[in-house]
Amino acid sequence: MNKRFGLLLALFLCLACQRKEKPFPLDDEQIVQILMDVHLAEAAMANIGGTLKDSLAEVYYGQVYSIHGIDQTLFDSLMNYLQNHPEHMDSLYNRVLQRMEEQRLNVQNQ
Repeated sequence: MNKRFGLLLALFLCLACQRKEKPFPLDDEQIVQILMDVHLAEAAMANIGGTLKDSLAEVYYGQVYSIHGIDQTLFDSLMNYLQNHPEHMDSLYNRVLQRMEEQRLNVQNQ
């Protein structure tokens, strides 16, 4: 009986170790673009408060969702995913910061 239990336990452990986490359904480039647009929307609302900010947030986030073909549920899942994968989040945010800096320099040079 104990041998069967041990064998069964070993089998479950092997299966658990082989189980790969399903990657997020958006690729890194899509995520970078979404994060850039979200940060631009947040920057646009930085000095606004109260119900106006709430209304603008609804409009701006709605535009981000529409542009990128996502909805709030997928966006919330993305934010959850990033919180649970800090190394991936850091990598993506480095790309976001680099792109935003490139855009800032392009605007300055025009």
